[in-house]
Amino acid sequence: MTVIFGIDPGGTTGFCLIETTELGEIVFQEAVERKGIGQFPNLRLCDVVAMEDVVPTGRLTAGKALQLKAIGAIEAQGVNIEYVSPEERKRVSISLPIRGDHAKDAYRVAVAYAIREGLVSNDVAISFLAKKQGRNT
Repeated sequence: MTVIFGIDPGGTTGFCLIETTELGEIVFQEAVERKGIGQFPNLRLCDVVAMEDVVPTGRLTAGKALQLKAIGAIEAQGVNIEYVSPEERKRVSISLPIRGDHAKDAYRVAVAYAIREGLVSNDVAISFLAKKQGRNT
């Protein structure tokens, strides 16, 4: 089993914890979001920390500055971070009843990493979402 902690960094930071099984299944644990930088959970308890990367183009807006501060706070914990591009995150569908856009994006980051690393297939991720909503695929 691989424990993946997904993070959508920013002024409001989304966090999500999932596990992938040896059978390539997703076990959803929790997704939340918090305002500001604040305290982060102990990320050393996870196998992988997957975080959305900053888009390095355009002006340095207040939002992008907060994103960089959040990334710095997470990197200061000394954990190995696997970055997920915004394009990878956007390819992940979501239909779980997760509250908050940043929490949803953190889930997408965790699943995008799992798909990229071959821990789950995109078909399994889609099937998992349908089962969580009570549909059969």
